[in-house]
Amino acid sequence: MADNKIQIVIEALYKAKAAFSELEKSIKGIGETTRTTQQVSSGHLAKLKENWLAISATVVAAYMAMRKAFVLMEEGAKAQQTTEAFRALAREMKFNADQVVADMRRATNATIDDSDLMQKALKGIAQGLKPDEMIKIAEMARAVAVKQGIDVGQAYEQITDAIANNMPRALKKMGLVSKEQMNLLEAAAREGITEVDLLSMAIAQFNLQAARSGGVTGKAAEGIQQFKAEM
Repeated sequence: MADNKIQIVIEALYKAKAAFSELEKSIKGIGETTRTTQQVSSGHLAKLKENWLAISATVVAAYMAMRKAFVLMEEGAKAQQTTEAFRALAREMKFNADQVVADMRRATNATIDDSDLMQKALKGIAQGLKPDEMIKIAEMARAVAVKQGIDVGQAYEQITDAIANNMPRALKKMGLVSKEQMNLLEAAAREGITEVDLLSMAIAQFNLQAARSGGVTGKAAEGIQQFKAEM
């Protein structure tokens, strides 16, 4: 997927160059049309208007093409930067970057773009998560997304933020902390115990639910997310 991003940058550069050439031709065309119409009678004003509108449309199209090209270049550059940062961190922490991304892609059923997965992994590591924990969170995110009707990426962010910020009630709303577990947490808080392993608790609850339900089944919404990720 990173190679695809690089290809987008290359293609965007060609599109930008083509757009500039088209704009230059259009501007020259305006001058040519003006000189030509000076030599004809007033009866050809309708033709002048038609030509002018056509040239104006070409100028607008060239401008839009340039804007699109610059957006593609910016997205490609960000994706490349994320890839390089993630691979550098993987070398430092001695884990297989490609394998982690592949496992997260599988866990999310390919509903998140690889560049976004690497970005989420970078954030997760900064929050103290391990690669295998991020993969498990990705699995939980897909299940939460299906239940709540939100994107998998959004669910992933909500879970990681809840764990990093010690927010058990947020996990309970997502179904990753049971009522009984919540009661235990509240009792512990009354005793002054605030440091708890929310991730392990959420994983245990998720595994229990998965065993009961037989796992996550794909929804039509996932197909849309997969298409967006691929694009």
